[in-house]
Amino acid sequence: MESLWYEKPAENWIEALPLGNGRLGAMISGAPFCGHIQMNEESMVYGGPLDRINSDAKKYFPKIRELVLEGKIQEAQQLELLALSGTPQSERPYQTMCDVNYRIDHEEGEIQSYRRQLDLEKGVAETSFLHNGAKYRMRALISEKEDLLVAEFQTDREDGLCMSVHITRGRFYNCAEKAGEDSIYIDGDLGKGGSEFCIQARAVVENGKVETIGEHLVIRNASRVIFYINGVTTFPYRKKKISDPAQYLKKQLSAYSAKDFDKILVDHEKSHSEIFDRSVLKLSCDPKLEQLTTDQRLQRIHQGKKDPGFAALYYEYGRYLLMASSRPGGLPANLQGIWCEKLEPIWDSKYTININTEMNYWPAEICNLSMCHEPLFDLLERMVENGKKTAQKMYGCRGFVAHHNTDIWADTAPQDLAIAASYWVMGGAWIATHIWKHYRYTMDTEFLKCMMPVLEECVLFFKDFMIEDQGELIVCPSVSPENTYYQADGTVGSACAGCTMDTGILRDIFYAYLEGNRILGKKGDLEEWVREISRKLPSYRIGKYGQLLEWREDYEEWEPGHRHFSHLYPLFPSNQINEYETPELVKACERSLERRMEAGGGHTGWSCAWLLNLYARLQEGDKAEKYIYYLLDKLTAPNLFDLHPPLERISGIPWVFQIDGNFGGTCGIA
Repeated sequence: MESLWYEKPAENWIEALPLGNGRLGAMISGAPFCGHIQMNEESMVYGGPLDRINSDAKKYFPKIRELVLEGKIQEAQQLELLALSGTPQSERPYQTMCDVNYRIDHEEGEIQSYRRQLDLEKGVAETSFLHNGAKYRMRALISEKEDLLVAEFQTDREDGLCMSVHITRGRFYNCAEKAGEDSIYIDGDLGKGGSEFCIQARAVVENGKVETIGEHLVIRNASRVIFYINGVTTFPYRKKKISDPAQYLKKQLSAYSAKDFDKILVDHEKSHSEIFDRSVLKLSCDPKLEQLTTDQRLQRIHQGKKDPGFAALYYEYGRYLLMASSRPGGLPANLQGIWCEKLEPIWDSKYTININTEMNYWPAEICNLSMCHEPLFDLLERMVENGKKTAQKMYGCRGFVAHHNTDIWADTAPQDLAIAASYWVMGGAWIATHIWKHYRYTMDTEFLKCMMPVLEECVLFFKDFMIEDQGELIVCPSVSPENTYYQADGTVGSACAGCTMDTGILRDIFYAYLEGNRILGKKGDLEEWVREISRKLPSYRIGKYGQLLEWREDYEEWEPGHRHFSHLYPLFPSNQINEYETPELVKACERSLERRMEAGGGHTGWSCAWLLNLYARLQEGDKAEKYIYYLLDKLTAPNLFDLHPPLERISGIPWVFQIDGNFGGTCGIA
């Protein structure tokens, strides 16, 4: 059975078990009598779309480029900070939707035979226990077909369940009211220009009574209680547009009775397993290990013991998380998939497109979940229109550009004031490389035909933006995300004229553009230029330590154990460097990895996952296995969520959840 299971309730959020249908997410803590279900909705983002393009960018961009080419990096970076940064500098943050809080009346007594589990194949969370001789069970799921969360509470206690439920969202909602004799709701808005929202819960019972008192649902003497819970917004970019969330939910939830739960459960398990079973991984292990709880098996790994079957479980869990956070017609998985407990999450829990968002989709094709890739392309298409404005207003260029972040409004202007990250024009191009991968796995020519205009706009931007320097065509200014180097005079810098990652992404984009046109029998307007300049792109070079160069110059790194492996993009996720065509460059990549790891690299969840993929691509099986276990041992939460380790600059936060390590790890195992 592909399950996570435990013998105690979750004590904190990273012990809770995730459910999702792409649009809705939930974290189930399994508290016996007094607990909550924390919920998310993909479009619960504070604020609306913004025009953040710095009006001074076009004026000062030529000077910034000139300073970089002259080696005046500190001056260039200071001017970038002033003239290229977004106004305001930040995009919109993703937020928690609500907590559904429940309290069950009970006498004193010991909890026995407690079991909490998440069945990955069925997509159902279940909690069961005994209390004073009575059996209790809670089951929860988020149905894709019905598009709502359903939770069932059941007991054989003689006088049944007496319980209450209410919905909270911190202080950030406008109204908490009855929606009927068996329903409650809260509503509000998401700030100036943002969406309106409504969240509603309805209770139906067997052998009992339900009523609303104040903002609570109150149930008395029921043997079985079913809660139908949903939250929606007026976010405009979805197939089903909702103008009146309260009326929509009232109509939807009123249609269900207690007997509908069983049919919803059967339909959900069938549709969920049909997708989940598209890939299966079995690794031999001691059958006795499968009798241990998930946290007990994780503890054994902390003690240095091997458990191949647990790596297979981690693989299945990663696929489950992708299914649960990214479905056709919705938004892509963000920095936390779809699960976020805060109103102000770390890094806004949006889309960081200089590695994290791309890594979210590394397992989509290789793990036979191509349909889960679709939301990324939907967002990319919306980014193109904004990116054309950004290209023109910031750089005076045609085509489409996006920097190192975007959000649900498809923002493309620079994000943050991070010298080593913000002023990078390759983010949209990196996402666009996924077009070719999706096509290669699906051979869907209609999809390719639909996405070729995106590739064309991407190529057009670089036709206008790239410059010739030292006989090579390069991107300038740029950075190698998010790394920093020493110049010859000892000063540090990040801004550069061309870097290895830029070249790798450009080669993939140009190849996809030419091959896409060939397959579709078309002649693209930019083909002649692409063929001509492809010969002028910088070659991959080997440095004084035998390493693959990250920049065009053989700089010393300020942080030799840096978490990004940007310059190894041509090895993975691309395959431009391989043992058949470029064996000498393969050795240079191996040396680069050795140097990074000697200096402590791979120390975040997603970085370790990238490292795992790189060693797998190098066919270094023992090293890949080593980092699977490092990922599980050091960078995995009790519920198997991926962890970014505590950061000194983020005070008071004991852990940081990022889902990219789960997805990258899953791909690496594959």
